[in-house]
Amino acid sequence: MTKTKAAAWLVLLLMTLGFLLSGCGKDSTDLRQAIQDAANSTASSEASPKSAVELEVENRVRSHAANAGVTENISGITIQFTEADYQAVRAAIDGIESFYPFTSISNVEKAFEMYKEVPLVDNRRELALLSGSITANSLFEMVKRNNDNYKESKGFAAVMLKYFEDDYVMWVCEIVADTINRELQRFNYPIETLYEFEQSLQNLCIFESAHGANLGYISDEGVMALSPVWMDAIPTLYDNMFAREQVITHEVLHLFQRIGEETRAQTGGNKAFGYCRDFADALEVNSLYYN
Repeated sequence: MTKTKAAAWLVLLLMTLGFLLSGCGKDSTDLRQAIQDAANSTASSEASPKSAVELEVENRVRSHAANAGVTENISGITIQFTEADYQAVRAAIDGIESFYPFTSISNVEKAFEMYKEVPLVDNRRELALLSGSITANSLFEMVKRNNDNYKESKGFAAVMLKYFEDDYVMWVCEIVADTINRELQRFNYPIETLYEFEQSLQNLCIFESAHGANLGYISDEGVMALSPVWMDAIPTLYDNMFAREQVITHEVLHLFQRIGEETRAQTGGNKAFGYCRDFADALEVNSLYYN
């Protein structure tokens, strides 16, 4: 009989004894535990031997424990390094070089070099709109003019953007004005950010998005496009009566991330949101632009 078959018969015999003794009361508890321990011991004896790598790891851990000390606690193992070991680890970490796969395809290096070459434009001047609190009424009048100018200049390119009723535009302007005033009170934005934001605000348009693929978005031209059908549905979907207002607030914050039209013209037509740059479409693949 082979060793494996003998072990199997032993386990079966021990399990049978355990079943027969299961009704013997308290004293049988220790016996059943002994049977289980024996079965576990037999099973472990049949486990495959450890590989050379596993044995080497165990030896190194034991060696390190003897030399530097290892303590085990509830959160895992804490290792105390000698100074030499610490320096060796530091040297290994410092020697790691970041590698981005497929860089020739994603143009990471080229895009980053172009990012560093984007000229810094000093547009510091006296703030106009942001010199005081923004009012919904003044914003409404400005947006109405911008909407008409945009439609006239873009022609067919603006066919997917539709006019809102005046009362809807006013409602949006109230939320936009309130969001801007709260942001300016809460945070001390760098003056450069305020210059860029004021440029975007001066050219702000508010339209209804005809394709309805988004709740809302800020286009490359600084148009706030909203989808009322989707916006009216989300208060029920998310059980949030302020969900529509939050969509608009979210889009206003994107205006703080844009560079203005004037700066864009001075940087070769660069469009930007935060640190994203399109480099005027100079790269076939641009991993630093959001789309």
